[in-house]
Amino acid sequence: MCVAVIVEADSGISLRDMEIMYEENPHGIAYALPPDASGRSPGIAWRRNLTPEAAHAALVLAPKPALFHVRWATQGSRRPGLMHPFPLGQGAWTHDVEGVSPSVLIHNGTWRNWDDYLSPAEARRLDASDTQIAAWVAGYWPAILDEVGWANATLAIAADGVTPEVTARGDTWETHRDGNRYSNLAWLPRPAAKVRAGGVGGVGWVSWQAARARDAWREPRAGESYDQWRDRVYPAESAEGRAARIASPPAPTKAERRAAKRARRRARIAQRAAAGRSIFARARAAGRAAGEDLDLYAAGDPWDVEAGEAGEATEAGEADRDVERALVEYDSDLAAVSEDHAVVEAYLRGRAIAGGWDS
Repeated sequence: MCVAVIVEADSGISLRDMEIMYEENPHGIAYALPPDASGRSPGIAWRRNLTPEAAHAALVLAPKPALFHVRWATQGSRRPGLMHPFPLGQGAWTHDVEGVSPSVLIHNGTWRNWDDYLSPAEARRLDASDTQIAAWVAGYWPAILDEVGWANATLAIAADGVTPEVTARGDTWETHRDGNRYSNLAWLPRPAAKVRAGGVGGVGWVSWQAARARDAWREPRAGESYDQWRDRVYPAESAEGRAARIASPPAPTKAERRAAKRARRRARIAQRAAAGRSIFARARAAGRAAGEDLDLYAAGDPWDVEAGEAGEATEAGEADRDVERALVEYDSDLAAVSEDHAVVEAYLRGRAIAGGWDS
């Protein structure tokens, strides 16, 4: 779902958090910034269709408070003109990707009563979103924003013409550990689920597209309030559990780091062993076709990692050492022959001619 942020921390939002939110909500990044101390900006400056890097740099340097939004399009198309924030009033209909306005709106959630103010046919003609309609109506009747759930926030210039004011509505705002207020924290990463896939060991990781399809049930349903959504998606999650999810993940233990290192090493060994098997299988095939045995590794296949893991070695440590020794021998022999597969084939062809093979 969308994420709306009231940026109050001097450091802004971390680039990593922005990237995670954008991966989950890839339909647009935008922000709204208050005037700086120079007074050169006459109002709230907003920009749409940004990269995480550009938004991060701007929010670090900008005065606070500011607004930030990443969009998941549920109402309207995915064009940049429908990215939040929206200027209040007639300016909500602008197609510009940047501008300056007296006040702007960001929103996380779905407003169900927008068709009380604009007919569905007209909304289709204008390619309008529910938040865009809300911003248009709020320019003339600000109280309408109290009905726009789940969470929305406006940034405007106070009566003194200088001080920026944020008004947050809705009961879903949560303060993250970075000091900013978020309309929801569902974007925070959780451990990825492993799936059977191609690759070394038959284990892969789900892509964000597959994860979104898998987690479609977590999206808000029509007419569902925030409390109903949270009770449905996180039925057993207490306040303590939610706080633990928000907190930084614990650092891996020494044993976990060693296990990860061993897994990476065995993956490299298996990949290199596969390359070795491919080369020497062609050599053996040429020898068998000629009715002779090629003397390279005539004693057996040193690249049979699976057989070693199945029981040739009594201990995993011995299997690792055997494979590493085989790799050293393979590197030595291959370097003596060639560093290039094409030259290896030329070498095999020369052996075939010298040995009387039928090539």
